[in-house]
Formats: sequence, C-alpha cells, structure tokens
Amino acid sequence: MSAPPVTIQRIFGPRGASPAPWQHARLPEFHLGPKDARERLAAVRLVVVGCGSVGMQMIDNGARQGIGGLCVVDPKVLKPESLCTHSSILPEHIGAAKAALAAARAAAICPGADVRFAVGRIQDLRFADLLDFAPTHVLLASDNLHCEMAAATLARQLGVPLIQGSVDGSTLTAEARCFSNRDALAPDPVCLWGDAEFRSLEAGVTYSCAGDVSQGEGISQPETRSIAQLCTLAASLSGIQLVRDVLGLGAPVRDTVVTYCGYTHQTLVTPIRSRAACPADHRVWRRVRSATPLARLSAASFLHLVGHADRSERATFSIVDWTFAEEARCACGLTLQPRLFLPEAEASVRCTCGREASVPRFHARHELNLEVLGGAADQPLASLGADVVHYVKVSIAEDEAFLVVGPEKD
Repeated sequence: MSAPPVTIQRIFGPRGASPAPWQHARLPEFHLGPKDARERLAAVRLVVVGCGSVGMQMIDNGARQGIGGLCVVDPKVLKPESLCTHSSILPEHIGAAKAALAAARAAAICPGADVRFAVGRIQDLRFADLLDFAPTHVLLASDNLHCEMAAATLARQLGVPLIQGSVDGSTLTAEARCFSNRDALAPDPVCLWGDAEFRSLEAGVTYSCAGDVSQGEGISQPETRSIAQLCTLAASLSGIQLVRDVLGLGAPVRDTVVTYCGYTHQTLVTPIRSRAACPADHRVWRRVRSATPLARLSAASFLHLVGHADRSERATFSIVDWTFAEEARCACGLTLQPRLFLPEAEASVRCTCGREASVPRFHARHELNLEVLGGAADQPLASLGADVVHYVKVSIAEDEAFLVVGPEKD
C-alpha cells in the first residue's frame, strides 16, 4: 500500500477564531462593484499549492484581504538563497518549513481566518481533508510539473477555479492564468504544455531554484531564477484576478491569462483554449448528496444515486480513505482472501494463526467495479469493513464523474 498521507495541521492567529474588525478597513468601494464586497472576500477559502517566492506573496496578499480560510501546502524548507526572492522572510527563518512559516504569518495578519498547512506534496494529502476544508479557489505557484498536474486535477475534483502565478526571469515576464473548471470542455494548465514539458514529466525532471542535479541518472533540475520584483508582481497579478473573480469586477477573468513583460512594459490579456489532445482528465466532479449515511449503502446503490443504474458495466467507484483488500499473505504460508475494505493507511489483516497477514500492493484496490465485488456489490459498505464513510467517488467510463457526499458533511 502507499505511504501514510500527509496531515493537514490547523492553527489560528492571536485572537483564535474571532474576526478582526479592522481586517477590511482599507478595502475601497470598487467602481461598479458589489455592496457586499467584504462578505464575499470573507467567504473566500484558498488552497495555496507552493510557498516559493510567488506562493508566499500570494498567501500574504490573501491574508491582508481578510479571506475566511487558507490552507498552505509545500514540502520544502527555506534556504539562504530564498532571501534573494522571498520578500517576507528574514535570515532567522532559514531552515523553517515554508508552509508552516507562511501559515503562521497569515494567521497573525488575519486573526479571523481558518488557517491550515501541510508540510508535504499536494499529491500526498488526504482528499477528505481537502474536501473538509471546502475551498472556493486553488492558487498554484509550484516549481514542478507533477505538482502542477496534481493541483489541476484536484481543482477539477473539488469543482473550483484555479489561478496559477508564474514567472520567466530571463524575459522579465510575469503571468496569472485563471482556469474556470466549469465543465469538461474548459482548459486546464496541462493544455498549455508543449512537447518539452511532456518529455520532462516522463523523465522525472523538476524545476528548482537551487538547480540540484538529482532525479535519477542523467536527469537534472533546471534552475528557475528570477528577481524579487517579478515574483511579487506575479503574485499581485494573481491576487488581483482573484479579487476580480470573487467580486465580479470588470470583464470575466476565468479562462484567460494576463501577461506582463518588463522589457516592453506591455500587458496582454488572452483567452486560454482547451486542447483536444490534452491527456489530462478534464472531468469536473459533480456533487451528489445522500440523505442516508454512506456506510449503510451498497456499491450498487451509488449508481442509482448518480442516475446511472443502467451503466453498471462502465462504472467504477472508490471510497475516500478506504482500500479494498482482495488478498493477503501470512508468514505462516496461508493466503487469505479477506475481500474487505481497510483504512487506507493499513496494510494487513489478522490471519487465523493470530499473526498479521500483509496485503500486497497489487491486491489493494483503490478503484473498483461491481464485477470485482460480485455478490458483495449489494451489501452495505459497513458489512464489508467500511463503517465510517463520508465521501465516495463514482466514475462513468471517461464521460462523467461524481462525488457522493454523506449527510454528516452537509
């Protein structure tokens, strides 16, 4: 089975969860803007993926706008060279986890916000934790393609817009890309990749400010160099697009990219088009709420819930935080067929000899169809081991995807 997921930790500012009366004190009355701008900003809940020089400034900006929630994700620590581009750190911060430091700053700036962080990769977070956070937007400022693809997939599964800030130091270019994720025809970041990006992804190349050589034999990490002003600008452009999106200011920003070039001082706004040959999963997960606790339902009943009982042969489902164990092997020589759901972090079942029998990775299924379950497809999930279930994913071939939500998560 996979390694244990990364835990999201929760912190608060100096006043705990009490809103600060001054957090919107400098907010202007926007021309042709809504009267409830403060309330709209307070309802914003951001997942920020990447706490480099762009991401950390995004977090600071969001906190200063009095947003309601912030979840910061990054696996790295600050290095001495971080002082060159990170506008909000000091020498004493070197060696600190980026996500923890950025979250602590945000909680101090905006005491009323629900602030959380995870020191790890976005790919390794529990999906249920992110669902429980209930984000309204995902902000992306990563330095590697695997993370970019994972964040794009996450935003689609959550059904929220994604705003990506990026820089090209050699051309003094800063960009803010806004993806709507409105439906399967909408573009995502992978639509903008070229052949070079796909070759780098297959080769395992990541992009690092340090330019370390690792990632396998002969695979380098190209340096991503910039200047502090450009990184701050990319974060500011992204933040302005966020405010415009939330408050409905000016022309719609979704599925557009705003590009600033420092050599010419020109700014362009262009539409982002979906690419027909894009290999990314473009399905937006539609939410379906169940009035019955999910553990009491059978696998077959989920197809009725999403309105596709007639397409069982093309349907698959997965229970968030659970894995289906088809087979387990014990040191005593016995091979067991538990055919039960186990918590995702567990990798064994009890053998008749009293010892723990391990479940090989290739016999631990995260995604199932009704044929695999056989007669158990009509049994309640609780009778198959999954006694506490909050979310179930249901996919209908490559056409549609649904997230079934239990009543306790309403």
